[in-house]
Amino acid sequence: MTITIVTIAEALGLSKSTVSRALSGKGRIGEETRRRVYDYIASQEPESELLKTPAAKRKTYNIGVAIPTFSDAIHLPFFQRCLLGACDFAQSVEYNVLVVGIDNDKIQPLERLVKDKKVDGIILTRALVDDRAIRFLKKKDLPYIVVGSVDDKDIYQIDSDNRSGGKELTSYLYMVGMKKVGLIGGNRNHQVTLDRYAGFLDGAEAAGKQVDDTVIYLDALTDIAIHQAVKQMIRKGADCIVCMDDYICSRVLKELREVEETQVAVATLYDTGDEVFDGTSVYSLRYDPNELGLEAAKLLYNLINEKPISKKTKLGYEVILRKSNKKSRKEDNDEEKVPTWRRL
Repeated sequence: MTITIVTIAEALGLSKSTVSRALSGKGRIGEETRRRVYDYIASQEPESELLKTPAAKRKTYNIGVAIPTFSDAIHLPFFQRCLLGACDFAQSVEYNVLVVGIDNDKIQPLERLVKDKKVDGIILTRALVDDRAIRFLKKKDLPYIVVGSVDDKDIYQIDSDNRSGGKELTSYLYMVGMKKVGLIGGNRNHQVTLDRYAGFLDGAEAAGKQVDDTVIYLDALTDIAIHQAVKQMIRKGADCIVCMDDYICSRVLKELREVEETQVAVATLYDTGDEVFDGTSVYSLRYDPNELGLEAAKLLYNLINEKPISKKTKLGYEVILRKSNKKSRKEDNDEEKVPTWRRL
C-alpha cells in the first residue's frame, strides 16, 4: 500500500491541509506536528518518496553545544551560562541540547557527534586562533555558529564587542588620570585574548598615550604567573592594572590586598556579574553570557531552517564602576553606571 496524505491524516487525527503543509515545508506549522508526520511515514513506509523530498530532510531536533573541557575550568562559569542561554531558546522551539566537550585540538567527541548525525547544527562556544573544530565543521554539510570573532568572513559568528569595549574602558582610565596602565591577559591562542588586547591598544592610542610594554603580561595562565606579573607591575610603578577577565581580576585583587600600602586601581575587560571582587572598587565591562548563548541558538535555529541571518553579529556591553563597600554594608553591591561611556 502506498501511503497518502489522506491515510496520514486519518492515522494521526490531523487535517489533510496540516499534513500537506508538513510535507511541503510551507506555511506555519509546529515542529512537533511536522515530526509526527515524518516519523509516521518512516514507520509505515521507509522507502516512501515522501521521505526523499527536500522538505523531508530528516531532523534530529537536537543542537550540539561544544564547550571546553575541564582543562579550562577557570572559565567554566562563562560557558555554563552561555549553555543555559542556548537551552532556554532551544526549549522554546522544541529542540534538545546535546553538550560535547572539546579540548583545543582534541575534538574527537565533536567528530563523533557529527558523524553519527546526532544533531541538526553545532554551536562552538570558543574560537581559537587556529581552530581545528572550525576547520572540521567547514568541511561538513552541517550548520554551525561560532561564539567569538574569527577572520574568516564565510563563518557565521556572534560575539560581544570585546574590542570596542576594551578601547572605551582603556581610554577612560587615562582620561580620569591614570598614568601607567598595565595589562594582564590569558592564552594568546584564544581569539578573545587578541581581541581584548587590540581594544586595550586602541584605547591607549585614542587617549594619545604610549603603551609601556614592560607592564604588559599575556599568557598569565597560572596563579603564580599572575602573582609575578602584579609584583613586577608594582615595582615598575603601574598605577592601574587592567585584567582581561574576572578570574584574573580576582587574583590581582588578592595580591594587592597583601600589599596594603600600594594604591593601584584595577579594571576588568570582562565582568560576569559574579561576586568575585570582594567589595573592591573595580572599573568593569559587563557582558551577558546567557544572552550570548540564547542569541547563538536563535541564529543556529534560523540557519537550520534556511532563514537568512547575518554572517557576523555583535552584542553590546555595559560599563560600570563597582564601588567599594568599605564604608558601609549598604554599599556591598553598589554599582555606578558611568554616563560618559557609550553602551551599545
